[in-house]
Amino acid sequence: QLIEKSIIAAKEKSENDAKLAQKAALDAVEYFVTAKLYKDYSGETAPGYTLDIRNRGEVPLSDITLTIYFLDAGGKRIGEEETSPLNSMMHEVPVLKPHYMWRMESGQYYQAKNIGAEWKEGSVEVEVTKATVAEMPTEPAMDDSTREYADNKIEIQNLTARYYDSYGSDEPVPGF
Repeated sequence: QLIEKSIIAAKEKSENDAKLAQKAALDAVEYFVTAKLYKDYSGETAPGYTLDIRNRGEVPLSDITLTIYFLDAGGKRIGEEETSPLNSMMHEVPVLKPHYMWRMESGQYYQAKNIGAEWKEGSVEVEVTKATVAEMPTEPAMDDSTREYADNKIEIQNLTARYYDSYGSDEPVPGF
């Protein structure tokens, strides 16, 4: 009976630890959302949003999902969009490292497909609905000959990071 109680206590502790880790992961996600009417490719205006995501925590995160609720003039929810931008076909970032930030490309936005004219432009609420603590990706191991070549033959000189003009955008982008 003592063994059964110990097993039950260990299982409860493990479940509690998992819940605490999940809550910490959700709390570590910081987001910046701008919702407004955008012109689509046909020249029509349509509701849409841009977002940036930051990992404020000390562990890497993956599978981050945000739910964006669109509000009417009275502040009532009239529609929602769920997005997992790090795992979309456009943005393949499997892990957001601690203190790193993911940003949408300048000039891009997500279109809110089912939001009608009753939406008050700019009025949204955002909730982090999923974030998973991830394993930190490891660098692939180099064999001895590759390591020797890298150590003896490759030299980087005058590496400069600066902002460059971006094709199709008025905003400069960082680069090397």
